[in-house]
Amino acid sequence: MDCQFSFGPDRSYFCSAGSVYAWSENSLPPVLARLLEDSTHPQALNIPYDVSFSMESGSYALCWKTKRGEDRYEDGCLGPSYARLARFMKAAAASGGHTTRTVFGPNASFFSMSPSGFCWQNLPSELEHDMQGCIKLRRPTCVALGVEGTFVVIYSDGKTAFDLRGQYPLLQKIIMERASAKRGLVYVALNPFVAGEYYGVYGDGKSTWCLLPTWSQDVATVSLQIKGLPVDPAPATVAPTPVSASAATPVSIQHPQPAQAAAANGSTNKWKEGAVLGLKATAFLMGMPVVPLPKKAKT
Repeated sequence: MDCQFSFGPDRSYFCSAGSVYAWSENSLPPVLARLLEDSTHPQALNIPYDVSFSMESGSYALCWKTKRGEDRYEDGCLGPSYARLARFMKAAAASGGHTTRTVFGPNASFFSMSPSGFCWQNLPSELEHDMQGCIKLRRPTCVALGVEGTFVVIYSDGKTAFDLRGQYPLLQKIIMERASAKRGLVYVALNPFVAGEYYGVYGDGKSTWCLLPTWSQDVATVSLQIKGLPVDPAPATVAPTPVSASAATPVSIQHPQPAQAAAANGSTNKWKEGAVLGLKATAFLMGMPVVPLPKKAKT
């Protein structure tokens, strides 16, 4: 499902579905605004692959196809806090690909993906632990980062894990009510600047959001272009339980006690120091943690 919603500072946003997109006027970084608004620009944007804003004003990541048919990426506006992401974007472009669904959060955190793997830094410890614990079984297809360490992660097998801490009550209600539905949420974006605001897409292509009213018309126009996923038999579900629950069940992350938190942090530090086996040397050059996609079994 080719869609993305990015919240930015100064009440800015970018929303896309394939080649159709909308953005907030008069609040985007000037260089990005010109690529969007000036069709005569030699690098004018035609199809957005990945558009995301960091928490710092004027900082963003961008991959796109120009009106001349060229694939390009822009990492020069990221700043030193995101050197790891810049290397990941460069490596993706060098291999003929590009990043998708890059997302930023507080504390210079980010998550990004490309055809060859994933890259992140400074994620909430509960989120990082959950992904590390199942990376060989399922792939994250969407990560959302919100205020005060809140997050949602949706995996390739339908599992949803989240910790919203009461900051996004409408979204949390949707996640829990759709636990056994055939067409639950397959994409979510949280506003890391304003609690309660979000954008989400169901498996059937329908969307839901809590946004500024002035954004609604343009966002609705773009959202109508989103195509639903193919219908598959609904996986078995059970009531929400701890993290080891059924893959199709939304799991609310429980906050560890202090002793447990210390153990989790120790495990995370080892990961960042390169204690995970099997990563290629090129992955280390791009900056840890970079996780390659697991190889598919030959048929």
